[in-house]
Amino acid sequence: MLMGGWDKGANTTLTLRVEITQNSVTTTHHQKVFSNARLGGTVGGHWEIRAMFNCYATGASGTMMMHAMLQLLENDSAEILGTHTETPEFSFDTTLAFDLFATAEWGTADALNTIHSSNVMIW
Repeated sequence: MLMGGWDKGANTTLTLRVEITQNSVTTTHHQKVFSNARLGGTVGGHWEIRAMFNCYATGASGTMMMHAMLQLLENDSAEILGTHTETPEFSFDTTLAFDLFATAEWGTADALNTIHSSNVMIW
C-alpha cells in the first residue's frame, strides 16, 4: 500500500500507474487517468494505491494476477474522486528478478502541481 498527498494549480489530468519491469521491459498493469472534469475545483487531496499479487503457476511460464486499487480523495470532504480496480491474469517469469513501480504523472507542467508519498507499507 502506498499513500500520500497531491495539490494542483493548473487545469490538468493526473494519471496513477502500477507497472512491473522485468528483463528491461516495463508493462503497465493498472492505470487510472483522473480527468480535470473529475478533479473539478479540488485543489488538493489524498491518493492511495493498494496492490495485491497472486501467483498461480511458477517457473519461466508462470502466471500471476494483480488486483490494484488506485484512488484519489478530496482534502476537505474526503469525497472519493475516482477508483480503478481490475484483476487480469498475466504471464510472468518467476525465475527472474523484477521491479515494481507506482508512478504518478500530471498532464500539464505547473509548479503548483505536486504529488508526494508519505507512507509505503509492504507485508
